[in-house]
Amino acid sequence: MRYADLHCDFLSYLAEFRFGNLTFTDLPSAARSAVIDSALNKWKSGGCKIQCFALFCKGESEADRESIQTQRALYQKIKPAFEALTGGKAVLTVEGGATIGATRGELTKLSSLFDSGVKIFSPVWNNQNSLSAPCGAAGGLTKKGKEAIAYALERGAIPDISHASDGAARDIFALAAERKKAVCATHSMVRALCPHVRNLTDTQIKKIAESGGVAGVNFVRDFAGKYPVEKHVEYLVNLGGEDMAAIGSDFYGTERPYPENPEKMPEFFRALEKKFTPRQLEKFAFSNAARLLL
Repeated sequence: MRYADLHCDFLSYLAEFRFGNLTFTDLPSAARSAVIDSALNKWKSGGCKIQCFALFCKGESEADRESIQTQRALYQKIKPAFEALTGGKAVLTVEGGATIGATRGELTKLSSLFDSGVKIFSPVWNNQNSLSAPCGAAGGLTKKGKEAIAYALERGAIPDISHASDGAARDIFALAAERKKAVCATHSMVRALCPHVRNLTDTQIKKIAESGGVAGVNFVRDFAGKYPVEKHVEYLVNLGGEDMAAIGSDFYGTERPYPENPEKMPEFFRALEKKFTPRQLEKFAFSNAARLLL
């Protein structure tokens, strides 16, 4: 079955992970190619037809900015390789936009970001930054954060609440509603099933559905809690409707994901066949995300 994935951290994995004593860029050329080719082949064999690659912005330091530039350069190499091998589409997204200078006062940087094809924009990761409070914290978007989300919406990007505080999520919903635009959560689960701050409340699930957006279920075991991932998918479909549930794996951004890697996705879909109709499963696997991204 073909599928679309709203979130993976492959770019930051390559930019920041150490392969023994070496960084990825310090590896010999043949070794770098082998790492990328192995990942690409897993996406192909698993049936991935749309893969969102996140620019991961941890903070706002010079080192963070250098990491983003490395990730952007990596994406320019990976995108054509992914599309040629899978016959699908690579999509660029942002996870934590403050590093990139995402304010109207820095329109040259921000315009360049969206000119490069960014389709989904998250203002924050797990740390407070100049744009937003993170998940589990008090507060919402800052003035700069509201400007950044407004500009992202103007450029046709979809705001992402996955790492936002509940207050920031409310601000994002309000800004999107004023413009009649969709909101997404690229990689979250259900808070009613597991009370983790990274998971979505029932109200957030309903608001995403009302906006015409999607919620991508991720494969992080700590967010799933005592319930299997399949149960979180079922909850989303039952509460938000069959048009809003999607996949946001978080591959390369978490240890011990379930499923383990893109190659294992067919097994995951077979487990879901017992709970959903073929139409519902196809929407969850591909069409819901494709509707927003293509």
